Amino acid sequence: MENKNIITLKRMLKYAKETTQFVEEDCTFEDFKDDRKTIAACVFNVSQIGELVKDLDKRIIDKYAKIKWIAIRNIRHRIVHDYEGLQLELIWEVIKDDLPVLIDNLKYVVKQEKKP
Repeated sequence: MENKNIITLKRMLKYAKETTQFVEEDCTFEDFKDDRKTIAACVFNVSQIGELVKDLDKRIIDKYAKIKWIAIRNIRHRIVHDYEGLQLELIWEVIKDDLPVLIDNLKYVVKQEKKP
């Protein structure tokens, strides 16, 4: 049976992958900002990723400090506490720039943590 950290990391990975799939490669920021359903789905998933950080053991956070866990958590706080003031450009940058890197990092962490 997988431990709590691996389960949490895999959930984060699922949300990250799903979010990048919501915004297809040829989607522009203009397309994105005009699609309320995609915005809502992406914002929800990004906030879920941030929420899941709190479920990780400190050992994981410290061991893989290259991942910006605090920044991930802070994005969640900005979404939840200031949704109306949320800047779509920020979410767009997270989706296009940060999530692909996070996906690679999460895959690596899951692989490392599964090793006996």
